[in-house]
Amino acid sequence: MEQSGSDRKIYYIKMFPVRTVSEREVLGVPIVQLSLVEVLAWIRVPLPPVYPTRARTVCLVNALSVVEANRNPQHMAALKDADVCLADGMGVALLARTPKIAGADLMLAAARHPKLGKMRHVLLGGFGVAYDAAHRQWWEAGILPVHKPWIPDTPAHDDLVEWANGVPCDILWIALGCPKQERWMQENRHRLRAKVVIAVGAAFDMLAGRVRRAPVWMQRIGMEAVYRIWAEPVRWRRQVGAAVGFLRLLCR
Repeated sequence: MEQSGSDRKIYYIKMFPVRTVSEREVLGVPIVQLSLVEVLAWIRVPLPPVYPTRARTVCLVNALSVVEANRNPQHMAALKDADVCLADGMGVALLARTPKIAGADLMLAAARHPKLGKMRHVLLGGFGVAYDAAHRQWWEAGILPVHKPWIPDTPAHDDLVEWANGVPCDILWIALGCPKQERWMQENRHRLRAKVVIAVGAAFDMLAGRVRRAPVWMQRIGMEAVYRIWAEPVRWRRQVGAAVGFLRLLCR
């Protein structure tokens, strides 16, 4: 029998090898309070045979995702269905009282991890930049992967599940954009053969150098969104809209 979202989280808390895990709601979205090191440890935890066969799912949540969840019930349901929601934005991280974990940082950390780096990775989405992202994730980090990351070259309208299941996969990284990637992950988790599926949004673009990240000092003080508005002026409406919407939700 399929377990509810809350039961599933409790189950993973019990099997988590580092410490007791707690979560905090940020405007209705449950954010798990984990550090990057603890997330990597959680990804490594195998599922016991008695647990329903399906992929574990991870969502990275920023202000845009929170605003979308409060506007779109389907997106909220997709986030709550995920096994783990991580704070990928300073505002969300501060409210959840947890470290901020960006998708690009998680991908690089997984590549460098002595155990996760040896697992089989598939990069799905970000068509046109995924190869460059994988190159940066692995080879520019000075690491030769045991299993070369597999990158399906397919337009977005094809059956992505078929492509994702085309080769053995332990960790599936998807970059289809918010809210599409979260909905796709929720709808297809029972069909996917990957052990863990992680939605990383613009991480492929960042690793490929298509989108410039803010300097580290700006990331630390929560000004990365401001930097992105400057670096990508064509996206300023989306960035400003997310920030304003987030503030409005806080003031309700």
